[in-house]
Amino acid sequence: MISARVLLIDDDPLYIGRTCAALRGSADVCVAREHDPDLLQTATNWKPDVVVVNALFAASDPLRVLDRVSQATTSSPGVICVASGAGALSHSQ
Repeated sequence: MISARVLLIDDDPLYIGRTCAALRGSADVCVAREHDPDLLQTATNWKPDVVVVNALFAASDPLRVLDRVSQATTSSPGVICVASGAGALSHSQ
């Protein structure tokens, strides 16, 4: 079975844990923090098939982070943007 290589860029340990648990068995996940100085090197080395990025980064522009990651990789990974954490849209029942 071939697993997707997923680069998860986020700082929230709870979200990271939940996402890794959800992908367990169907994807190889590499976690990088938003402000990790080695983020671009990690992306280059990991060669992800998919990049998952939080659209609500507290201190930076997620599109700029994606642009930098895209420039660092020779592949063209798929991108999934999520809204997780403080300020995320919520749905009440």
